[in-house]
Amino acid sequence: MVAEAWRTFVAIPLPAGVATTLEARLAPHRAAHAQARWSDLADAHLTLVFLGATPATVVPAVVDAVTRAAAGHVPFRVALHGAGSFGGRGRPLVAWLGIGAGAAELTALAADIRARLMTLPGLAYLAGAGEMRPHLTVARRAPASLAPLLRSAFADEGPAWTIDGLVVMRSHLGRDGARHEPLANVPLAAFPPSP
Repeated sequence: MVAEAWRTFVAIPLPAGVATTLEARLAPHRAAHAQARWSDLADAHLTLVFLGATPATVVPAVVDAVTRAAAGHVPFRVALHGAGSFGGRGRPLVAWLGIGAGAAELTALAADIRARLMTLPGLAYLAGAGEMRPHLTVARRAPASLAPLLRSAFADEGPAWTIDGLVVMRSHLGRDGARHEPLANVPLAAFPPSP
């Protein structure tokens, strides 16, 4: 019998106050580019590791691995800064906001999580996933003209917050897009780990 597979990922949710501030800053761009499929910032997050189809029987081990990785990192500040897009050449563009302050810490946290997850049954493919580039997706099917406007609008540091934990999530795909179900809230270490 084949185990049920869950579409899973590890993420850092966007705090409500940051989402509200960001909504206000993006409002003129939403109005000018209504044809783009804009992200619901109330459900926005920074994806650290996307696992995809994960056997449901492995999910408890995923939570344990993420918990052990998070224990080696203390809370840190991040700030949105810059923007860009990826896709194109026949694929829809995805517009994103980058991370300025805290990008190195996010990248290190993601690498530690990925390293622990790769040792689990069926997750060795994460070794070829490449380095994570921290970003916040703000629009899909975006016109090419949107990224330069966002880059200009976020040339200075944008909203900032302190990351003190992360979430192991399950994604349910539906006709109206994805619905995310938190499987586990995982705190970062309260104190730096002992050498």
